[in-house]
Amino acid sequence: FKQKTAYEIKECDWSSDVCSSDLEATHAVVRVDAVLASRVREEFGDGSVVATNPDGSMDFSIPCANLAAFKSWLFAMVDRAEVLSPPFVRDHVIGALREMVKAK
Repeated sequence: FKQKTAYEIKECDWSSDVCSSDLEATHAVVRVDAVLASRVREEFGDGSVVATNPDGSMDFSIPCANLAAFKSWLFAMVDRAEVLSPPFVRDHVIGALREMVKAK
């Protein structure tokens, strides 16, 4: 038995919590600030880097087929990461954050 890495897992391997719907989004572009950008680059590899910005932040292409896992990863960075696209994923994250605020 060999455990799959994040790169080996296909969209069909995930449970019902997928972000694709009719939009087929399997990756989200996430901007990570300069403080955490190097860690995210180590975690996902050089191939995940979409852009390096003048302020030291980096934009990454991050798998989001398992939206629950994606949000957990994203929220762990608190205010040091922002979903740029696709709009469906960004809107879902914003909605989840609003629900958290309402729950308090």
